[in-house]
Amino acid sequence: METFLNWLVKSSENPEKVSMTIRGLLLTNVGIFLFVANQFFGLQLTEEIITQAIANFTVAVGLVLSLIGMLRKAYYAFK
Repeated sequence: METFLNWLVKSSENPEKVSMTIRGLLLTNVGIFLFVANQFFGLQLTEEIITQAIANFTVAVGLVLSLIGMLRKAYYAFK
């Protein structure tokens, strides 16, 4: 299990850095936080449309980074 976690968390290119997969997942959580704060806790920012656009953007970028990170991990694992 520890080997899998090291593989997942450490960068494929530079083991001293955090993997793009994890960075992408963390970025995705920003969008989720904004959605939850807006929907369930009544956090009303000045422009709801801007808030939703930021949430959608961060989720999309986070998912793309996660996908690229996993593909890069697979590439380096089977290279």
